[in-house]
Amino acid sequence: MIKQCLGAICGADVVKGFEGTPTYQMNKGGSNVVANGNTKGDGLGTEIVGAALAAVYHQIITRAIPFKARS
Repeated sequence: MIKQCLGAICGADVVKGFEGTPTYQMNKGGSNVVANGNTKGDGLGTEIVGAALAAVYHQIITRAIPFKARS
């Protein structure tokens, strides 16, 4: 969870670097806005589910490679 938050902070800084400070401030952070019709809770829930799925996928892939090599 901590790594996910740090990744979001770093990603926001990268966007700010590409857009420049005036454009970044005009768009209120650009990538840190939830689309109309969605709540912040929806965005947080999506981040949590996405992070969990990525972790499960990573575990499956890393454990499947040694089994394939043995057969």
